[in-house]
Amino acid sequence: QGGRKKGRGGGGGATASNTDEGVQDDDEDPTSSTNQEGATEGRKQVDMSKYVVVHKNDGGRLGVLKKIMYIENEKGDKKVNMGVFGKSAMHWYELWISGRPTSLEKNFEEQVENLPKSMNRKTNRPILRECTLWAPSKRVKTYNPDTDRKGSKTIRWQDGERVFVRLVLDNHAYDLIQQDKRIHGFVHTHQFEDSRIPYPAPPERVEDAETWLATDHDQTKEQVLREVEGRLVDSNREDHVDSISEWNPFNDVEDLKI
Repeated sequence: QGGRKKGRGGGGGATASNTDEGVQDDDEDPTSSTNQEGATEGRKQVDMSKYVVVHKNDGGRLGVLKKIMYIENEKGDKKVNMGVFGKSAMHWYELWISGRPTSLEKNFEEQVENLPKSMNRKTNRPILRECTLWAPSKRVKTYNPDTDRKGSKTIRWQDGERVFVRLVLDNHAYDLIQQDKRIHGFVHTHQFEDSRIPYPAPPERVEDAETWLATDHDQTKEQVLREVEGRLVDSNREDHVDSISEWNPFNDVEDLKI
């Protein structure tokens, strides 16, 4: 459900972790547990001053060499590499969107796949132009107390305000996303100089969406009636001033003289 077409495995299986396939040698992350363990075993200590370290939303860290934070165009002009934290690999990114996800589902994947070819700077091979848009949604059973009828409706994860997209992020893909009026921007970013550079969604975010899909959100008649009754009770509470006669401004004035 929810627009998963490829790249996640059928049936909603947990294939959500962001992979590091395609990571280049000079992209080795000094903040990883393996590198930190190696340093304690007598290996050469990493010079962290050469790295940009990201403190991610999930509490983890990500380290990238400063020298690869920029890319050059054919004229030799430098600009920030907006896909640097993806390390030329396929990852899930979380996006804020406006409107309904269905508008993106119509053509966003095709737009990404038609982007100009971009080369992997280490392997000198074209970056894979594949894209999967995932807007988690499901049908649930409902009950309408006004008509006393049962029905069904579609609900969306995060009220449809967030979606996931799986792709190799480079500047071409970044520009496409930033220029799309249906997208507000990336959820997970790191401030570097004057730019906010996206980094892949923490695996826990994708797992949260999968858990939401697997959770029963059907509404029974009894549940809906209890909720309606609770709202009526709250609306009838008399814990506030109901009339202006209960409030006297002169009560707050001492020694009032007329």
